[in-house]
Amino acid sequence: MCWFKKTDIVKLTLFLSVFLAVVSIVFSWQAVVPKDPDEPGHCYYEETGPMKKGEVKDIENACTEAYCDVDGTMLLTSCGVAMVNDKRVEPDFSKPYPECCNYPWTKQDHSDSDSDTDPDSEEYK
Repeated sequence: MCWFKKTDIVKLTLFLSVFLAVVSIVFSWQAVVPKDPDEPGHCYYEETGPMKKGEVKDIENACTEAYCDVDGTMLLTSCGVAMVNDKRVEPDFSKPYPECCNYPWTKQDHSDSDSDTDPDSEEYK
């Protein structure tokens, strides 16, 4: 005899589907750069150069932040892909992370003068 009911499987499937959909809307990505055995005591990445443990740097023109972890690995964090009215929202590479992400729902100033990130602007219709 089975210890769960068929309705339990349906509920679990529904829960996992909703959960994964929500998780996929985080709109960011992360990557780990392994510790370099030739560079002990700090992290190293070509775009940042050497970094001290615990240090955070913006990678210019990439909309990416680099963090040097205490174990010598580096964590890179950046924007994911965001869509507004079926149009991809491009990052503003002139700004540091996370301001460069250009997501309309994180915009502090909701004035009509800045249509770059306004989902109601003509650009996104």
